[in-house]
Amino acid sequence: MSTAPDPVELYRQMVRIREFEERVKSSFADHPGVIRGHTHLADGAEASIVGSIAAIRPGDQVMATYRCHGYPIALGTDTTAMLAEIYGRSTGLCGGYGGSMHLADPERGFLGTSGIVGQSIPQATGAAYAAQVRGVGEVVLCFFGDGASKQGAFHESLNIASLWKLPIVFVMENNSFSGSTHRAGGRQRRGGGAVGHQGEGVQHAGRDRRRRRPAAGPRARRRGGRTGPRR
Repeated sequence: MSTAPDPVELYRQMVRIREFEERVKSSFADHPGVIRGHTHLADGAEASIVGSIAAIRPGDQVMATYRCHGYPIALGTDTTAMLAEIYGRSTGLCGGYGGSMHLADPERGFLGTSGIVGQSIPQATGAAYAAQVRGVGEVVLCFFGDGASKQGAFHESLNIASLWKLPIVFVMENNSFSGSTHRAGGRQRRGGGAVGHQGEGVQHAGRDRRRRRPAAGPRARRRGGRTGPRR
């Protein structure tokens, strides 16, 4: 993935994510009980996902939020196994035990997700520390929402990542909502959150995959792991 990707292939991945989410949405709405628990969709975030992941290379790792279906698709995970996991079937990625919010495909660098808001931030920081110890040039992409940036773990993780120069890129996906609270009702943190921890903050239009790509993996490798939310 280190070379410039084919724009048509990037668009194809975005459409694949949207079509997958539409299928999940229709199953959840039209056939109650087929998908146990709840499901959170990534429709509208396709460019953010595909553009960021296009910048990494084999061996790099990704950790995302519970709105997690799009990331493994962009990494090449089998969508049939993903759908089986969401339906709770034994042929799913995690044997049907994880469901919609707990997908994982370590073989393709997708480390997993959780239903806990902000869980990806400290866990991805730990994965970046492990990557630094291995010393083979791996980078971790950590995706999280703007609501998760209000947690203490956000500052703690950026602080330690900056002090130890960990090879991690924190990607804040700002959809203007923290749970059900619109950003007009609370303070919104942008790329400056990284600058406060001596990292590098960059803001991009999340729906423009062309502007997303330069903000990810290569910069972390080139700067020895300097941190900063990428938007």
